[in-house]
Amino acid sequence: MQSILEWIDLDCVVTACMFGVLVMAAQAMMRKSAGQIFCSAVKAVTGFLIFNTGVFVFLDTANRLRLLATAAFGVEAPANTNAFFRSNGIYYVPVMAFGFLLHLLIERKLVPEGRKIVYMGGCHVLLRLALLTTGIAVTVYKETNWLYVVAFGTVITGLWYCIQPMYIDKQIERIRGDSAAAYGHQTSISIAITALAVKLLVRKRRDGDDTEEIKLPKLAAVLRDMGVCMFLLQSAAILAFCAACGTEAAREVCGTQLPVPVWAVAQGLQFSAGYFILTSGLRMITSELMPALGAVSQKLVPNAKAAMDVPTLFPFGQNAVLFGAVSGSVLFFALMLLFAKLGWGFIGGATLYFYMAAGGAAVFGNKAGGRRGAVIGGVVTALLMAGGSLLIQYLGGAFYTAEYFCNVASEPDDRLLLYPIAILLGRLLFGPREIPFG
Repeated sequence: MQSILEWIDLDCVVTACMFGVLVMAAQAMMRKSAGQIFCSAVKAVTGFLIFNTGVFVFLDTANRLRLLATAAFGVEAPANTNAFFRSNGIYYVPVMAFGFLLHLLIERKLVPEGRKIVYMGGCHVLLRLALLTTGIAVTVYKETNWLYVVAFGTVITGLWYCIQPMYIDKQIERIRGDSAAAYGHQTSISIAITALAVKLLVRKRRDGDDTEEIKLPKLAAVLRDMGVCMFLLQSAAILAFCAACGTEAAREVCGTQLPVPVWAVAQGLQFSAGYFILTSGLRMITSELMPALGAVSQKLVPNAKAAMDVPTLFPFGQNAVLFGAVSGSVLFFALMLLFAKLGWGFIGGATLYFYMAAGGAAVFGNKAGGRRGAVIGGVVTALLMAGGSLLIQYLGGAFYTAEYFCNVASEPDDRLLLYPIAILLGRLLFGPREIPFG
């Protein structure tokens, strides 16, 4: 507890207060009373601090797994931190606000009626893109001019919020069976490539070939709960790497004298606890910020369709989500071993993101190609995540070692589209990079 209290320092509080200011501005635009604005700001600041604490717990366990994995492979891997996230809110919080506003203005002025989409994909997606763009500007190119950094992130963010839901919209209509909502998540490239792969590999979907017609055993059905799934996957991964290292070596690497199975289960529980803490904080922020942003968007872009987060697809294929998460995780783990064996590099685990990223692609794969399509969705996501991990290690150089939210926590769109775009545009705007390629 003492280390957590020390970790919540002035930088973190300043960033949290900036979130509060953002919420106050959005609530004021909704013409809320002074008391309501004050309460919303306090809840947003509190939610950010809770979220930050959850990230610390989550990250602590994730880094222990990385230490074990790299020891097992005999390679050196970056220990990710969240220093940029904690102390650079002066850059990325304004990007969230201005980027969203630019997106609304583009939709209002440039997008024709019937095609207008407002990105409402969740506060964490808005936050992560702002972190990635400003992190590259500040860290890779050492740009510290506030106006330049914020403008850089704002333009990329505003344009991406318009482009991403639009180009994937037809596939989402196919999943949903209607055009009531669009898709706002950083896994659109997984769905697009899954659509192509299913078309090539599954010529004709057989009648009854649907993941949702499978009656899963009760134990397997438990894996639909994200927290439980993450606990089991993390515990199993830690046990596997401890076995690869050997008991004594594993204890030395992680500094524990507990029996390895007990320690692995404890780490799995801590990982799951960190997830629940950070998501509860995120919900507090989102519950105050997103309704206000939604109200503003309705005023500026009336009759627009909302682009929603990936869990809104899960009801269209709950078993498919499990198919995607399992097939994607298994293949990613195999690729982790292969890349290390070939000396290409170490790719970290991504338990949380396979449930989300591979799950969404698998739902589409099932709709298009049945059970084989669902597995294809998981496989495609694993290939994109693994290849994208090597790509951003090269593009980011030492930056890859520094920022958890700007790389390891990213998904296929971030790794294969936004990261390269931000690096290229940064070179054009800011000049030669200060951190060399990896």
